[in-house]
Amino acid sequence: MVAVVADDEDDGLAMVHRIAVAGKYFRCGDEVWFCRAVTYGPFPPDGGLRQGAVLGRDLDVLVELGANALRVYGVPDDEFVAACRVRGLRILITLAWTQHVDFFENASALSEAREKLVAAVERFSSEPVVMGFLVGNEISPTLVRWMGPSRVRRALEKLIAAGRAADPAALFSYASFPSTEYLMPANADFAAYNVFLEDEEAYFRYLLRLQNVAGDRPLMITEFGIDSQLNGEQMQAEAMAWQVDAACRAGVAGTTVFAFSDSWHRAGNEITAWDFGLQRRDGSLKPAAESLANAWREIEAPIDGVKLESPPKISVIVCTYRGAAVLEDCLRSLSDVRYPDFEVVVVNDGADGEVEKIVAEFPVVRHLAQEHAGLSAARNFGAEQSSGEVLVYTDDDCRVDRDWLSYLALALESGEFSAVGGPNVAPQAKSLAEACVTAAPGGPAHVLLSDTVAEHLPGCNLAVRREALEVVGGFREEFRTAGDDVDFCWRLQSAGFRIGFHPAAWVWHLRRETLRAYLRQQVGYGKAEALLIPRHGDRFGAIGAARWRGWVYDGSFATEVDGASMIYQGVFGYAGFQAVYGGDRGLAYLVSSVQWLMLALIFALVGIVYMPIGIIGGLMFGVSV
Repeated sequence: MVAVVADDEDDGLAMVHRIAVAGKYFRCGDEVWFCRAVTYGPFPPDGGLRQGAVLGRDLDVLVELGANALRVYGVPDDEFVAACRVRGLRILITLAWTQHVDFFENASALSEAREKLVAAVERFSSEPVVMGFLVGNEISPTLVRWMGPSRVRRALEKLIAAGRAADPAALFSYASFPSTEYLMPANADFAAYNVFLEDEEAYFRYLLRLQNVAGDRPLMITEFGIDSQLNGEQMQAEAMAWQVDAACRAGVAGTTVFAFSDSWHRAGNEITAWDFGLQRRDGSLKPAAESLANAWREIEAPIDGVKLESPPKISVIVCTYRGAAVLEDCLRSLSDVRYPDFEVVVVNDGADGEVEKIVAEFPVVRHLAQEHAGLSAARNFGAEQSSGEVLVYTDDDCRVDRDWLSYLALALESGEFSAVGGPNVAPQAKSLAEACVTAAPGGPAHVLLSDTVAEHLPGCNLAVRREALEVVGGFREEFRTAGDDVDFCWRLQSAGFRIGFHPAAWVWHLRRETLRAYLRQQVGYGKAEALLIPRHGDRFGAIGAARWRGWVYDGSFATEVDGASMIYQGVFGYAGFQAVYGGDRGLAYLVSSVQWLMLALIFALVGIVYMPIGIIGGLMFGVSV
């Protein structure tokens, strides 16, 4: 929800909070802010933005339609910013620069872009009306290949770094599109994609894919439209409704309609071969405008556009062992959850008195105590004592999103899956040690076989139908601290059940704060793996590493392009929707593997008696770091 206060000076609306990123969504203050944007301009004859009374009328129309933001192509002037401010409209600024040529060969292009960006960022550094900056838009795929995908991405990352240095609180991204799906800067605050698909189901499926590409960051659709000249105004109107519905069901952070008007200007010419606007060239509104207004009505967060047919009774089970230090935040977040029918059960493994005191502060939470028997036993005890038809597990060091259960229920609603889950997002690190642990391998991660089908879900974000849990016999109680979720997911699949994934069903999950705690966690994982190997030998390699059939997602942008990856789709690679197909995972995968680290440790120990070998071990650790 946009936070505004009355401004006595201009009798308009003055914005208080800057838009920020929190998990998979944008936030305005403490509230989720769903971006409802429309592209505005460029317009003939000068290829800029309208001014004066015409601008005021346009913005009033957009407010009536329910827009809360505009995307503009170029840096607006003070009059435009002031007109947006008094109407409560945010501005997403797209940097205009010479990106249609080889900007490495043309040495001045990047330096000029950097100067433009820094000047714009500094100018608006204290202006909440500007929600963020796009440092580029749809660089040609042919040009990207000519210059090199990694090289182009690094150039975009340097632009973002320069902008962030000018204003650390500003938001930055690059507007990519399916033909260069892989091209997304690693330091972008949110993933931004222009997507023009004319089929609702295909659009929804692609949004789910882009959610996985985005990783732990918000996904924003920065252009979507239908050409009414080619497809007719009725089809355009219908598309305005289903694209908002798809965005909400996919849990994206915002959607942008292209464009406000059919009157559109590019490279010195008015475009007359298409009509993407909500408004005709004579200023009259098309049916698409009313359709969009109806679709946007009362949507302040993505879940507001989702209607569950028959929400199941859910039991949220939080298992804790001496977790008093983190449990209160977990239960407080569960108290804010918006879902029609759920209960919360805390299983106090070890009957810790401090845990019992904390649970007593939340009257709606049930407290169950047991003698210390381990994590799996606690999970089973919670299932036995709860009443929900769906059992949802999370950890005491998690804080859940308020719409978490609704998106889990939505994923189950199709009937295709017997268990579902979503991402676990690491909060911003508070120290260098915590940042290193967050970036280190071996953290809780989901493994996906497709954009919606999972091979493994961490136990911190796992929902399962009660009947499926009972068929496989619950969790194996020899797994006392870890490995229980891996074993459980594999047994579900062996029993014929399918596991689903929804990227909007996310939770915050604290990572270990110190290196010692991280190493202790990894030792626990190693012990769990030793228990998994004899039970699931076919899922492990000869030297002990798990052989996942899917892809492990670590929360980063899934767009890395390196020497071992290949962009390959269509004749000569010119088809749309270009993905990156990974081959050998390369040096980064090797030096972060358990085998590499164990060998480095052995060398370091041998170095106690023979220094040269110890030096090699130290160098190996250094490369991993």
